Amino acid sequence: MFWACITLEVRSLLTAVGFLALITARLARAGISVNPVSAFHHDHLFVPWEMKEHVLAELIELSRSRCENMRNAIRMLKLVFEGEADVGEGRVESQEEVFHKIESSG
Repeated sequence: MFWACITLEVRSLLTAVGFLALITARLARAGISVNPVSAFHHDHLFVPWEMKEHVLAELIELSRSRCENMRNAIRMLKLVFEGEADVGEGRVESQEEVFHKIESSG
């Protein structure tokens, strides 16, 4: 059996807990055998040669979903920050007022 070596170009810290676990779990769910090897600056994934394109597709999708999760988290933090600013400046409405506006607009 031939193996492909995919190098993860992310400079991961030796203290980064769960980085490879996230990746190998994703590949396991896709039914892909992987032998991960950690080096000083990069991690490497040895995967069956015939699965290498599928592995790359999974890694790209994982990267996209993680980026989307990060964007959503930043949006939530922005909403919380803006909400705190509104409270600090006295721009607040009671729950009853908000529901009344919703009900009367429909």
